[in-house]
Amino acid sequence: MTANQGDLFDEANARAARDDGMQRVWDGTDEEWTTAAVDLVRLTAIALAVFSTDHVIGLNPDFPASPGDPRVWGPVITAALKAGWITPGTYGPSTWVPSHYRQKMRWVSLIQGKVDTPPAPPAKPKRPRKPRAGYAAAVPCEEASP
Repeated sequence: MTANQGDLFDEANARAARDDGMQRVWDGTDEEWTTAAVDLVRLTAIALAVFSTDHVIGLNPDFPASPGDPRVWGPVITAALKAGWITPGTYGPSTWVPSHYRQKMRWVSLIQGKVDTPPAPPAKPKRPRKPRAGYAAAVPCEEASP
């Protein structure tokens, strides 16, 4: 292990990196799109007992699948989890061609059939950027190679 590598199995840093990455994707995405996407997850959870993001996209063909970065579905699903609409289920293969049959989470609806479920509150305001504390210092590729 090099001095800049840090602990490869540090759960706190791994969670912080995940949260930071999801926030950066969320911050870089149009707020109108994210609000609409979260609401589409709500409507899909009302309609279906079990679904993946493929269903959200497939049931709404006029809605852009992503505004450039498909990773934005992570924060969208997190918003639905926090709203109490869904819970994780099992993984299953995606049949949406761009996903190449890879395994995707099947979300279990907690609001199926409950058409009076209100939309989620608006997304929280964007947070100011903070230095990524706890991460090893970046080493330019030229210096890192042997």
